[in-house]
Parts: sequence; structure tokens; C-alpha cells
Amino acid sequence: MGTHRGIARLYPSSGSVTCYDSRDGLVGDDFARAAARLAGGELAFGAKTGFTVFPPDSIPFCPVVPPVVLTGFYVQNREMPISGVLKQRKGQVRPDSLEIELSHDQNVFSFEFAALDFTAPEKNQYQYRMEGFDPEWRKTGPDRRFAGYTNLPAGRYVFRAKGSNCDGVWNERGLFVAVRIFPPFWRSGWAVAIYTALILAALYLLRRLVLFRERMKTELQFERREAERIHELDAMKLRFFTNISHEFKTPVTLIIGLLERLMAEKGVPAKRKLLKSHQSLMRNATRLLRLINQIMDIRKLESGGMRLDPRRTDIVVFARGIYSSFKDEADQRRIQYRFTSFTDHFHACFDPDKIEKVIFNILSNAFKYTGDGGSIRLDVSRQDGRPDGAGGFLAVRIEDNGIGIPEEYLDKIFDPFVRVERSGPDSRPGTGLGLSFAKEMMALHGGSLEVASKEGAGSCFTVKIPLTAEPEGEVAAGKREEECGKNFSGEKPADERKEPALPGTPLILIADDDLDFINFLKEELESDFRVIEAYDGQSALESAVKYMPDLIISDVRMPKMDGFALCSAVKRNEKTAHVPLILLTSQAGEKSHIQGFDLGADDYIEKPFDRLVLHSRVLNLMESRRVLREHFSHEIYLQPRNIPITSEDERFLNRVLACLEKLAQDPDFSVSRLGSEVGLSRVQLYRRIKSVTGMTPNDLIRDFRLKRSAQLITKSRLTISEIAYRVGFRDPSYFCRCFRQHYGLTPLEFARHAKPAGPAPESAG
Repeated sequence: MGTHRGIARLYPSSGSVTCYDSRDGLVGDDFARAAARLAGGELAFGAKTGFTVFPPDSIPFCPVVPPVVLTGFYVQNREMPISGVLKQRKGQVRPDSLEIELSHDQNVFSFEFAALDFTAPEKNQYQYRMEGFDPEWRKTGPDRRFAGYTNLPAGRYVFRAKGSNCDGVWNERGLFVAVRIFPPFWRSGWAVAIYTALILAALYLLRRLVLFRERMKTELQFERREAERIHELDAMKLRFFTNISHEFKTPVTLIIGLLERLMAEKGVPAKRKLLKSHQSLMRNATRLLRLINQIMDIRKLESGGMRLDPRRTDIVVFARGIYSSFKDEADQRRIQYRFTSFTDHFHACFDPDKIEKVIFNILSNAFKYTGDGGSIRLDVSRQDGRPDGAGGFLAVRIEDNGIGIPEEYLDKIFDPFVRVERSGPDSRPGTGLGLSFAKEMMALHGGSLEVASKEGAGSCFTVKIPLTAEPEGEVAAGKREEECGKNFSGEKPADERKEPALPGTPLILIADDDLDFINFLKEELESDFRVIEAYDGQSALESAVKYMPDLIISDVRMPKMDGFALCSAVKRNEKTAHVPLILLTSQAGEKSHIQGFDLGADDYIEKPFDRLVLHSRVLNLMESRRVLREHFSHEIYLQPRNIPITSEDERFLNRVLACLEKLAQDPDFSVSRLGSEVGLSRVQLYRRIKSVTGMTPNDLIRDFRLKRSAQLITKSRLTISEIAYRVGFRDPSYFCRCFRQHYGLTPLEFARHAKPAGPAPESAG
């Protein structure tokens, strides 16, 4: 076949091709234009420079496989002596089984190689490959018999090169050179081993550090929890001592006050009054003793010194006796108080002293957390354990419809010092020990104390006393119920709330949730004042708005609304802002005093206090109000327009006078119109103006008109009739009579005294 690059010979059996050109003795290289087969079997190919004729079977073929050898080695473009870099591989004797070792900084190198066929060396072909780096064989010609590599990573490689002779016979084994590039010392095996050891050591130290930190963290958390627990315990103890101190102060105040009153009585007190004082003394002394005994009993429980003294006692009669202790309070607070029992009499073996404390404690809580008009029931029942009646127990249930216990506190209320912390109207004083003590008492009996409660719906406590022997003297009389209360509206009965019929006597409102304390203050003050009472902050506020008392005495700790909230509400209400308020409390310290005064309290008295001190402070506040009324009245008489605004009472009067300035000249202007203008009802306006100025609203309107008429008489030249109409009088004659009653002079006489040199105004006839 003639081609542009010589004559090509195809071997169909193998598919290989051999090319011949001018280097093989041809006349040229371009034989693509003419070719012919001659009669003698020769082939003729024509070229530009002539033609070539030859018999095809006369062309020789060289079957010799040429050896491939390394002729040069270069590192960093510098030739290296082959003998200096080649090492015979261990166990190999062939010259092509060699190895080159290079350092990490000798990774730029090249190989030069050659096929040892000298028939037509310019036609020899080559292929090479670096195993471990080159994915395929690379081809090159006789004019580029070298292979270069740059920046090879450290490792082991094998360089292979193949060559062919001029007739395309290849040496498939070719050249074989192992190349080993050593890594830098920091990547050497021993360096990696050191790195591995260091990393493992670091991981080990890190693990130890993490474990140490976790241990320290756990210890710190434990210490923090322990510190918090100790702090919480200290706080609970502090609250306990604070609360128990508050509990002590009220009965101590009552006892001291009643004793002082008895000692100050001249002559022989009335038997009924003396008996009432003695009963109050006994109740509060017993209450104080019960608190002290409770603390001592808790100490005995903790030290293991508490012992049972079981006796055979009629549980029904016993429970009814405890029930009766609260009847007076139930009657006064109009609580539906009931006692029910499965029988009239039932004897059982228990410690009366311990069970009394348990039931008494639970009943006290029921009354404390049940509002006026609520319901409380004490029920005694028997529950058998087995069909033969053995192993049963007595159940004493105290059920109320009070404020209840939040669900999250149900499993905590029997813990020492734990109280359900409430704010606002549901706050109640307490020590946090009563239920814990009751639970321990029942555990000592081998019984139990259970509770079921829902916040806002009331609570039910069940005292279960195990039956250890058959009862004696049981008299089955059916279930008996004693009713001790009626429907209660939340206030005192109408006949008890009636204001004493003492005209002109100041009215005092007493607010406290302790009935004995209210009775004590009432007896102390009712000789000089009219007294009404309220048993919680909310009803006290309603009574203050309704009755407009001259003074309020309030305890700080009360249900529904405490004394601070009551003080704030009274002072913010325009209808009651002028009413003086005294706060009574068992909380010591300047903080509570400052809080009370910031809310507008006029005085702050700590319990226990001297009854004479309280009486004196009440009188002083009353006197201050009287002086203030005179001052306001004097200001009104002298200068209707210029009242200085320095207090709530003065701001109220300023609005009243501004209304009078604007509307007093209207003959139809009335007290109802004045109340509408200042935002008060006729009754409230009367009480407010009366308490501040000492005058009725009618008197205030008339005096204002007469004062204005006197100003007009002295400063204008209007006639008496014109002046009368100008200040709101319909009849000049009636105006003259009122003017004479007020000033002792007729308008004409007043004008002559006021303006002696000028002509008198015209008479109205």
C-alpha cells in the first residue's frame, strides 16, 4: 500500500503494519499517487522523484527481539552515574532487576533508555510506565527515549520500559527498575511510631482529664446540691422560726392586752365581761401552750423519746369533744360545721393525747384555709379489714371546701418545714410542722394519715386508727349528724354589722382573721368609737367603700387580701383615699415598715403592743383629721380659688371647688349634680365632704355662694338683686335672709362696712 509516508506492509494474520520509507532505500516517501503490479509479480510504486520496483517476497523481516537498557539517570536535571545509584536487588542476578533508592528531596528525576536494535534505530518504538503512579503505558519515539517524573510522594514504585526493533517486534519484558523514595525524617516509620505514641498518650491524658473533670463536676454538683439542701433546710428552719414567732405574737398580744385591761379596770367589772375576757385569755394561753408543746413533741420524735400511752377510750365522744372546740369560730364565721358518726359510742384502744393533737391540727388547718360561709365536716366511721371484723380500723375524716392543695405539693406536705407557698389572697400564716407531726404520730400508732385534695375545691384528710381489740359498750344508734352552721353570705350578720347608734361618734373598721383579736380590739375601742369588723381583706375593702369609716385598723396577714394590698386599694380608691389606716403586724424590721408607709399607711404598730399606745394613736389620728377639717374649712372661707394641692384630700377639695366655681351660679345646681361632677354618689359625697371639711355638701354650696356674693358686694357695683341672681339664688329676699344668718349683717350693712366712702348698692327691697 502506497501512503504519503512511504510504503506500508500489512500482515493480515496479526493485523500489524510495517512501513518503509527513504531510510530503507526508497526514492522518496510519498507513494500515494501511483501503484501497479507487473507481469513478473513485482510491485511498482511511483513518487515525485521516481518510482520503485521490487518483488514483495524479497523484502527481509527482522525477528530479533531487541533488549531494552537504561542508558542514563538524572536527578534534579543532573546526570547521576548509573553505577552509583543502581543496586542489585536481593536474590536477583539479572541486570534488569535493579533498585534505585532516593531521599525525599530527590523526587524530581528522569530515566533515559534504548532498545538495542541497530538495523534502523531511528524506527525503534518505545513504551514506559511507572507502576504505582502511571495508570497506563505511555508511548514515545526514538527521538524521546526518556521519562521524567516530578514530586513523586515517598513510597515504592517500579519503572518499566518496552522497546521494538525497526520491524515492530517488541520486547514485552523490557526494562525493570524498582524505585524507592524515602520519606523525610518526620514521615519516617519511627517518626510515625513516635507520633502514634504521642497521640495515644495525648488521648490517654485527655481521657484522664475528661474523667477528672467529670469527677470534679460531679463532686461540685454534689457539693452544690448539698449546699443548696443545707441552705434550703436553713431557710425552712428560718421560715419556721419566723412563722412560729408570728404565731406566738398574736396570742401574746391578746393575753397582755386583756391582762392590762383587767388591771386597769376600776371597780368590779361586769361578770359577763369578765368571763368573756377570761375565756379569751384561756383560749390564747392554750393556743400558745399548744404551739410550744408541738415543738417539744417534734423534738421528742426526732430523738426517739416519744412513747405511746394507749387507753381504751370512746372515740365518738372523744372526737365530738374536739369538734366542739371549734363551734364558736364556726358560728362567728357562719361555716356549715357538721359532725357525723356511724354510732353514738365506740370504744377503741389509742393514745388520746396524740390523736387529739392530730385531729386538732387538721381541724385548725381546715378552718384556716376555708373561707367564711364554707363547710367543714368531721366524720367518724369504722372499716373492717376481714369478713370476721378483725384487723379493721377507725377512720376520722375531716373534709372542707376550702382553697385546696396544689397537686405538686400533695407528696410534700407531710415533710418537715414544708408549706404551700401562696401569694396574694390565699396566703396564710403557719409553721410547716403540723402535718409532719401528725404523720409521725399516726406512724407511731401503726396507722396512717391520708390526703385527697384538689386546688380550689377543698381537701379531705383521713386519720386511720388500727383496731387492736374488740370494742366494749358499743351502742349502735345509727348515723347521727349535728348541724352547726347555716348559709353564710361572707359578711357578719346584719344585726351584728349595724353601726352603733351614737350620733357624731367616729366609725372605726377593724380587719383581722383572728376572732379573739377582733373582739379584743372591739372591746378596747367601742367605749369611744363605733366599731365594725371584717374577717378578711376583701370584705374589709367592701365595708370601707360601703360605710366610709373614719379610721381603719388592719392586720397585715389576712386571707383573700393581705393588709398591704388592702392599704394600697384603700389609698388608690378615690372614695376612701382620705381614710386613715393603721397596720398591725407581727413582722419586725424596717423593710415591712417602709413597705407599709410606701403604700400610704398612716401608722404601723408591731405586735405585741400596749393597748394604751394603740388607743393613743387612734385618738391622735382622729385629732389630726379634725385639725385638717378645720384647716380646709378655713381655707374655703377665706380663699375659694387658692387651695394648695399637697394631699389627696386637698386634690379632692380642689375638684369640688372648681366645680363650684363653674356651676354655683346655676340656680338648679344641687348636691346630686355636684356628686355626678366629681364621680361620687350622694351618700359617698356627703361622707367624704363631711370627713374632710366638717360641713355637709349643702352647707358647702351655700357658704360658697354667700362668700362669692360678699366678694361681689365689695368689688363690684352690682345691685343686691343682681348679685343674688349672679351667685345662684332665685329669690333676692331669701338671699338676704341667708346672708344675714351667715354674716350677721344684711347685704346693705355689709356693703357700708366694706365700702364706707362709696355709695351703697341698691337694696333688693
